[in-house]
Amino acid sequence: MNPIKTFRLVVKNIKRNSKQLLLASIGIVIGLWAFSLFLGFGLGITNVVEGEIFPWDKLEVIPPATNLASTRTRSGKGGASGNCDENDFFINEQPNGVFNKELEAKFRKLRYLDDGVVELIRKRHEVRTAYPKMKFTFPAIAEGGMDELHLSHPLKTEIFADGLNPSNLTQCNKEETDTDMERHREMRRCDVMYPFKFKDYSEDDKQLGFCETHKDCASGVFCNTKETENIWIFPMKNEETIGYHRCYHAVPVVVSTYLLELWNGSIAPAHGYPKLSKETLGTFLGLSFEVHLGESMFSSKSVNVKPFMRKFQLVGISKRAIPLGVTLPISYAARYNKYFTTRDESGDAMEREAHKFKTFSSIIVRVKSKKQITSFLAYIHRLGFTQQDTSAETVGLVILFVTGILVFISFVIIIIAAINIANTYFMIISERRREIGIMRALGANRGNIRTIFLLEAGILGFIDGFLGLLFGWLTSRGVDWVIWNVVPDFPFKPPTAFCFPWWLVVSTIGFGIFFCVVGSLFPANHASQIEPSEALIPQ
Repeated sequence: MNPIKTFRLVVKNIKRNSKQLLLASIGIVIGLWAFSLFLGFGLGITNVVEGEIFPWDKLEVIPPATNLASTRTRSGKGGASGNCDENDFFINEQPNGVFNKELEAKFRKLRYLDDGVVELIRKRHEVRTAYPKMKFTFPAIAEGGMDELHLSHPLKTEIFADGLNPSNLTQCNKEETDTDMERHREMRRCDVMYPFKFKDYSEDDKQLGFCETHKDCASGVFCNTKETENIWIFPMKNEETIGYHRCYHAVPVVVSTYLLELWNGSIAPAHGYPKLSKETLGTFLGLSFEVHLGESMFSSKSVNVKPFMRKFQLVGISKRAIPLGVTLPISYAARYNKYFTTRDESGDAMEREAHKFKTFSSIIVRVKSKKQITSFLAYIHRLGFTQQDTSAETVGLVILFVTGILVFISFVIIIIAAINIANTYFMIISERRREIGIMRALGANRGNIRTIFLLEAGILGFIDGFLGLLFGWLTSRGVDWVIWNVVPDFPFKPPTAFCFPWWLVVSTIGFGIFFCVVGSLFPANHASQIEPSEALIPQ
């Protein structure tokens, strides 16, 4: 048969039986609408969870929990075995653990993260980047924000903080900052906004003058007015400053996008505080607040040294900052941790406390692909470390499970609709019995008859798939409109809750064609078996 004439005949047959086929196709369209909508929603939510809340490529390597209550076991160079390999962390000519195989289990529990470990991790083929962090090992209270946020009273809360090397953040100039402020949050590249800097001001502070009040110091520089007997703890020696008030730069800090989303989505609406948008972000940046280091709102237990106050200043928003708290230059964190360690009778930090300011609390690792996560984690566990649990896998499994159930329901609808299409084609074949007989008498073979009906079903499936996809996309636009205009703000509110990648478009239309063809396969085969002599005999 001529392909062009066959196609024209198929189109003519579809038009002639359009009402019957339309009713039979409703189930297919509904099923494909549900399939594209549910799967697109699952992909959209997964993108938000794995892209912003729990990045799939971000792992946090931490020491074993036993490190918190134990001291490091050391032995002489080479240990009992006399050998040193990668797992022994032979760093800076000093063994970072024991080499006696009998003590290997204990050694693994007592490992700490230091510069050598960071370098070992960076050399791994799975790792795209790795950088260390150091958390505060003492309590702290933050207070302020009344003037900048136009509040009736200052905010006061327990604060968590960690330190990060400034080289790991992107510090932008004025032009880059202006461009970045116009982007949506997941597209922003600047961690520190102009004109602020994320650096350790220790050396600069040595050049600042003395003061009586904050007004005596320049902008962004503050006066120690509450510590007359012990003015400056870091980095100058106490005896150099006793009895003086001296200016110092505020400690620069960055906060995470997670904390900003939590503020806008939950904290601000609940307490009537102003939200922070890109229009008001400039006011938010530069906010300074007092941090009372060594004090706590939840515990009456005092630290072994006198608490003190420092001004902190917000200089940027970064995905590399601690999720709930503030991140400052790691050198500040090391000095503060050293100050608050337990000391011996001579006033020196005790050896068992040295890891608090000499080693890192964690190493943030970005892997190159999902396939390499398993091998990298196996390597980390072999070294004696573990991974910080972020609940990302649990959340991902829940999303996958719910999406799977919804997609399964969609397929059930489609299968039922395919059965309905089969029934419809049986009816059409019965009505076109004489027509089939005439075609057979004029020379059409069984394959030609089967091809005609399957081609009709394929075109019908293409139309059904396109309509199901179109209705799914239109529904997603409506849901997005409701989310942005009706639903109250919530953390990490996405610009769209749906994702329609190319393979979802192709699979939706492909499933429409597949199920329609499958539904018509048996009726088409039945039609091809009709003999001309039987079909032309009046019934």
